[in-house]
Amino acid sequence: MMWQKLKIPVSGSKSEGLLYVHSSRGGPFQRWHLDEVFLELKDGQQIPVFKLSGENGDEVKKE
Repeated sequence: MMWQKLKIPVSGSKSEGLLYVHSSRGGPFQRWHLDEVFLELKDGQQIPVFKLSGENGDEVKKE
């Protein structure tokens, strides 16, 4: 299994922080699958945006 983690700086009128995007794939020539996205604000608060749930990856939980 291969993993990819991205950290994207974001800012707005009220705060700023980092958007974390985690994805995975089974092998080098397989498609990437989005696993989790969350926003971490400058004050340390974490806001979930998206999380894949379920053993076979067929359930999606959007916050």
